[in-house]
Amino acid sequence: MNYTIKRLTTDKAAPASYHLFSESGNLLLVADAVTRGDSQPPQVRFARPDGTLLATMNLPARDAGSRPDYAIIQDFAVYAIITMEHRPGAAPGSVFHTYLTLEAEGGNWLVLPRQQPPGSFNVYGQMPDGLHTYKNLVESDLPEPIGHVYQAEEGDRDFLVELTTRRWRQTSLVVLALVYLLDHLQVREDGGKG
Repeated sequence: MNYTIKRLTTDKAAPASYHLFSESGNLLLVADAVTRGDSQPPQVRFARPDGTLLATMNLPARDAGSRPDYAIIQDFAVYAIITMEHRPGAAPGSVFHTYLTLEAEGGNWLVLPRQQPPGSFNVYGQMPDGLHTYKNLVESDLPEPIGHVYQAEEGDRDFLVELTTRRWRQTSLVVLALVYLLDHLQVREDGGKG
């Protein structure tokens, strides 16, 4: 199952807006960032094309050395948590210093930057044991990826997502939240943030 995502906002200073499309080109979900005052973190709202709110996700500030969790809230409950991880002992800027984990529906997934092509990621359906202990994550016993995220190089879409099978009840929600964070946080194969 494949998805495409278009970023509607090109100005990095403006709140981001994203549209997620099915393989056949149907608009499935819209993600919009909103600010909610000085005392609350910005929030991403996920809505159906008719404007019906499906879920929200807060964007807490990233402090140096922090391990922020991004919770997807649906029906007033945590549906999924996406966490940005930094491997202990890995030098900032080294390959795979930063990666993401995803908890949803009782399962744990791993999202690792790929070295090639730039701006692409592998999605794994399980977490290898002792992941943080490897100096180079390609040395770990990684399973075959269940999916990939690519930055589109041509056409009118910005991201392409390929999944081998439907993984979650709300697959489109998880995919859009994941791509939103990858782009918003600018996680790259060098662990950097733009």
